[in-house]
Amino acid sequence: MGSPRLMGSVTAVVFLGAVASGCSTTSARPQSATVSRSAPAAIAYAPDDDQKTAAYWTPARMKAARPLADETASTADRAMRATARPEGGAPVTVDPVLPSAAATRTSASGVSTTGKNQATWKRGGLVVRTAGKLFGKGDGGAGFVASADVVKSKDGDVAITVAHALRTPTGKSTTNLVFVPGYKNGKAPYGRFAVRRAFVPGEYMKKDGSGTWVRDSRYDFGAIVLKPLKNRKIQSVVGGQGITFNTPDRPTGYLFGYPANGNKGQTLQYCSGPQVQDPGGVMPHGMACDMNGGSSGGPWFRGFNVSKGTGYQISVHAAHTTVSLISYGPYFGASVLATYRAAERA
Repeated sequence: MGSPRLMGSVTAVVFLGAVASGCSTTSARPQSATVSRSAPAAIAYAPDDDQKTAAYWTPARMKAARPLADETASTADRAMRATARPEGGAPVTVDPVLPSAAATRTSASGVSTTGKNQATWKRGGLVVRTAGKLFGKGDGGAGFVASADVVKSKDGDVAITVAHALRTPTGKSTTNLVFVPGYKNGKAPYGRFAVRRAFVPGEYMKKDGSGTWVRDSRYDFGAIVLKPLKNRKIQSVVGGQGITFNTPDRPTGYLFGYPANGNKGQTLQYCSGPQVQDPGGVMPHGMACDMNGGSSGGPWFRGFNVSKGTGYQISVHAAHTTVSLISYGPYFGASVLATYRAAERA
C-alpha cells in the first residue's frame, strides 16, 4: 500500500477486488523490523466440489462478476503506518516453462512504457495463457472477481494471487473458487480450473487482543493449487511463468490484470514503467498505473520478454492510490517463498 500522503495530495489507498463484508476490520498494527515467521495458513476445499464450482461459473456469471467493496481509506491508513523492511534470505529463481502442447503465438504490435494509463495487451505470448481471472464467493455468498497467474511449480498446478482474495475480512475462507486462464470477453479458452487448496502467509491475518481480525498487507500473497481438468494439470495446458524471491532490487516492470476500468474487465490489461517509492515504506514495489478493482492478484514481472510474453514474478498487484494512481505490491521474501513451497507440496 502507499502512504496516505503522496505527491502532496491526500490520497485514499484501497485494496483491489477486496472481498466485501458487513463487519468492520482493522489492518495490521505497527511491528518491529524483526518478524517471527509463522507457518503458511492452509485452506482445503471439499474433493467433490470441483464439478459444482465449474458448473456454477457459467460464461454469463463470469462476465457479470464485479469486484466487491474495497477496504475503507481509514483502514488502509492505519496499515500504512506499519514498519516494513525486506526479509533476509538467499535469492531463489524459478524459470518459466512453456505449455507441453506447443509454443505460444506472438503478435508484432509494439509495446512501450504506458505511464499511468493502462493499455490492452495485444502482443500475445505466454502471458495471455497464464494470466487469468479468479472467481469466488466471499462473506454472504456474494460473487467477486480478482486476477491470478500460473507460475512454474514442481507439481505443475500452482497459480498465485493475493491473500485478500482467499480470506475475507471476518477471517473466513472464500468459497467456490475457480481460475480461468486466458479469460477474454467471457470466454474460457483453456477451461475452468477449480481450486482444491490455497495458502497464505501465516503473518497475513491474525486476531488481536480484542479478538478482531487484523491484516498485514505486507504479506498480501496467496498461492492456489488447482485441480486437473480432463486429467491434465494446468501447467501442461498453459505453461507457467517464472518467479523470484528475496530480490530487493527495483527494476522497471510490467504489471498485468483484469481491472474493471479496462474494457469492463473483459480483456488483459497492463502497465509498464519504472518503480516508484512507497512513502509509507510498506510496499517495496510501486508503479504509476490506473488499474483498479479486479486487477488485484495480477502478476508483476521483472525481466519481462515482450516478444515471448515471459518473465519473473516479483510481486502481485495488491493496492492502489485513488488520486495519484500508484499501484503497489508486496515483497516476495522468506514468508512468501515458504507459502509457495507449501503449495508445491500440496
